Amino acid sequence: MSIKYSFIVALAFTWGSLNANALNQDFINAVIGNVSFQNKFERLPAAADSEELRITVHLEYVLTLLGETEISHLSNKQQKNRALLLSHLRDYIDQRAFPKNYDYQNERRPTFIDKDGNICAVGYLVQQTAGKEAAETINNKYKYDYVLEMESDLLDSWLQEHGLSKLEAAMIQPAYGGFPPVQEQITDNDLRTDYIVSSLGLMTLQTAFSSISYMNKNSYKTNADLTVLSGGLGVASIALGLYNLNRSEESIPVCCTFNETVVVNESRRNLSYANIAFGSASVLLNTFRALKLYPLAKDERLSVNTAYEYVPNQSEPVPTLVLNVRL
Repeated sequence: MSIKYSFIVALAFTWGSLNANALNQDFINAVIGNVSFQNKFERLPAAADSEELRITVHLEYVLTLLGETEISHLSNKQQKNRALLLSHLRDYIDQRAFPKNYDYQNERRPTFIDKDGNICAVGYLVQQTAGKEAAETINNKYKYDYVLEMESDLLDSWLQEHGLSKLEAAMIQPAYGGFPPVQEQITDNDLRTDYIVSSLGLMTLQTAFSSISYMNKNSYKTNADLTVLSGGLGVASIALGLYNLNRSEESIPVCCTFNETVVVNESRRNLSYANIAFGSASVLLNTFRALKLYPLAKDERLSVNTAYEYVPNQSEPVPTLVLNVRL
């Protein structure tokens, strides 16, 4: 046994005694951590390093390590089977068809076979030598488990037959970083009748009241009332638009994964923008109108009008002046 392998085994026994949850850091492997990456690049992996690079470097490192291991204690059949496994591992690395951890987004976990049918290194070795059914049997029960946690007679007997220790299998097994959620967008252009009617109603009333106010030649009070009413309806249009704009896009989680479907109602969104724009224009125009009406308000606060008053014992009314003060 080489000195390097002896060191790794000693390290493995130390780490192998820990709970797998404690190992759930940014380690590519629960037994040897990021030793493979440090050995190749003389630094720790960074966020810019791709998942494929880290997995490939790890498997290349372990393949070399297993090839240098002293195996004279194994039977001839075990040695032959072990050599076949290493040959399959070489093929697996070259294929670069690694699985993805879809279901633990914020956690690095092993993934035996992912939903796309991509299989991990240990699973591939089982599949190539014991068959697809054996690999799927292990996956059904231990999909996200570490090899050292798997209490599987099927796996143990396979390891024994192929001259591979459980610790060595655990050294092969990568842990995969959380895969970003897949987002599917669906366009929905259905509009509710009540939203259409309320939107058109508010716009029509604002236009009508503003128009009447501009054309009205009566007193300040009539114009002011119409202006305030139209401006208030403009605020209502803005509120209605904002309310529905926030509901023009809906995220629907996909069961049991971090994936989601986003439903975008473009018609509802566009009508919401129209409500906000129309309401804003109405508020601005009526504010301007109110400022123009202000001089009329000053004129109507104090006025002197001619009137006629009937006085007792006189047959004709007496002309008088009436002073009007409006607060």
